Amino acid sequence: MSDAYLGEIRMFAGNFAPKGWALCNGTELPVKGNDALFSLIGSTYGGDGRNTFKLPDYRGRTPVGQGSGPGLSSWSLAERAGVEQITLTAENTPPHIHGFQVSANEAASAVPVAITPPINSLSFGKFKRVSPTDSVTGLYSKGTNNSTMVSLNPSFLSPALGVANKSVAPHSNMMGSLVINYIICMTGLYPSKP
Repeated sequence: MSDAYLGEIRMFAGNFAPKGWALCNGTELPVKGNDALFSLIGSTYGGDGRNTFKLPDYRGRTPVGQGSGPGLSSWSLAERAGVEQITLTAENTPPHIHGFQVSANEAASAVPVAITPPINSLSFGKFKRVSPTDSVTGLYSKGTNNSTMVSLNPSFLSPALGVANKSVAPHSNMMGSLVINYIICMTGLYPSKP
């Protein structure tokens, strides 16, 4: 691999690092014997900076250019970002609503709803409270003209609208990828600054 600069990083399709190169796998090296490379990267990627330093670790990572572009975030050398999996929460979703229609008229059939103790009351037409001995599947059944109005807690709308607090599993956050090794030049031309 001719005319490589010391500290240069390349992609390599092999499962080893060629002579004069090392895999970018976070290996800790002694400063002594690697003085030239240490003078270029220092302890940017780890190590104590006196006796040891680490090579960049590209295992499971993709490179991002240092600095910032127009409208983009600023990135510092050796900064890490991103995760392989993420769990979305309600805070991660955009505001949205689900259609849900409730008639203010008398109920025409049994309405199976789960009701929590009312905090804020809201009336939704005429319903008859079902006693435990009635053979009705819902909490409230079809009312009559003589039925008493009952208050239903708006919090029952939350599950009906799909906003229930349920635990969710993480999902993959990775883009389509093909794994390849990154290698760093350990013995090459010492780069000169412009």
